[in-house]
Amino acid sequence: MTRGARAPWGYWTGGAFCLLGLLALSVGLVPLAASFFNRPAAFEVPGQTSLDLRLPGTYVAVHNPAGVEPADLKKLSSISYYLSDAEEKEYFKVAKFPPRSYYSDSAGTQEPIFEFIVDKKGRYILSADYPIGVEGPKAAVVLFHADASYVRTELVVGLIVFLLFAGLGGALIWKSYRLEHPVQKKAPFSRKTPLP
Repeated sequence: MTRGARAPWGYWTGGAFCLLGLLALSVGLVPLAASFFNRPAAFEVPGQTSLDLRLPGTYVAVHNPAGVEPADLKKLSSISYYLSDAEEKEYFKVAKFPPRSYYSDSAGTQEPIFEFIVDKKGRYILSADYPIGVEGPKAAVVLFHADASYVRTELVVGLIVFLLFAGLGGALIWKSYRLEHPVQKKAPFSRKTPLP
């Protein structure tokens, strides 16, 4: 049996495409893992808090108004919020929610107080202050990452790129294998008929 022409470039190229596919898949899995291990940040307002945000996207802050006097709740709603980068050179928009109670099965009555969007992960500074001349209580706040669409998009894109590169790499490897090991065609079977 004779072997076909060697095509090592096919193995190397196919392997490189498969490796790129695995790399794309791992990049898509990183936000999913970060979201799984990303714990909500707890702090008090007013005050200044350093936030280590591991995912880009939308963040929502909530607090539990149970046991808080209506007058104090009104004061808490007057707090102003400012978000900046770690160097406090660039500021980002913080949108406040109107005072209203929401129900959560997992944490009882929760009231969202503000939300913001960041384009990239990193360390940020959140400052919260009452208006000048207003004094009020502190409130315990929990900050959640609320943008599951970002995680889902990264995962889907990574999976699609993985399938494309892995499929192309597998095809190149298979083609190189067939060039090295061509299929031997069998001679057609002929049945000899006896002479009369």
